[in-house]
Order: sequence, then structure tokens, then C-alpha cells
Amino acid sequence: MATNQEISHGRDITWTLRAKQAPEHIFEAWIGTSWVVEVTATGTRDGKPFQATHLFLTSLRTTPKALLQLV
Repeated sequence: MATNQEISHGRDITWTLRAKQAPEHIFEAWIGTSWVVEVTATGTRDGKPFQATHLFLTSLRTTPKALLQLV
């Protein structure tokens, strides 16, 4: 797990990334997949509450902290 806070352009958002190695059935369906990733953003945007969750697969072989910097 990795977190990062972004305060700029009217936003105060905390990004949280959770990653786990792709299970066998996903790895078999999408050859090369190494991580299943969930990125959650919570905070305020233009003074209003904001929350979003994004799910994706990646073939990048790196750490969750490095993945969060890329996202």
C-alpha cells in the first residue's frame, strides 16, 4: 500500500494505492499481468467532497509506491 497527498489547483486529495499480485486465473487470461491495482482518491475538489476509486491491471513489475507515482 502507498499513499500520497496532493494539494493544488483547488484540490486537497489523498491518493491511496493498494496492489496485489495477479492471481493465476487473471495471469492466464492476460499474459504478463503482474499486479491488480486499486487507487482511491478522497478529499475535496473546489471545496466540495470528492471520492473516486479506479481499478486496473498492469504488467509493470515495480513497487506500489512507484505505481502510485506513475498514476
